[in-house]
Amino acid sequence: MPYIANDKRKEIDTAVDQMAKVLNNAIVDDNDFPGVLNYAITKIILKTIKIRFGSLRYHIWCWVSGMLMDIRSEFYRRRISSYEDTKKIQNGDVGYEDLK
Repeated sequence: MPYIANDKRKEIDTAVDQMAKVLNNAIVDDNDFPGVLNYAITKIILKTIKIRFGSLRYHIWCWVSGMLMDIRSEFYRRRISSYEDTKKIQNGDVGYEDLK
């Protein structure tokens, strides 16, 4: 979960705000979005591992892999799931109710 102590957020949020502006400027058209974001996230992870640990060891890879899956799950749960529920109500279900 991305819930860190409030006293740690200010400096990180300032850097993230600046990074988001830089990334937005690097995106020429919407098709660039996934590649630019993927590149930036990968570089942040690799640079932080290098500074913090010096090299990538198996347990660190497991931490990062799990963290990325948790980010995906939390993003889906918080943002996409409610959108899907709304669309199901608007347009009808696709047939899950037929599986018993």
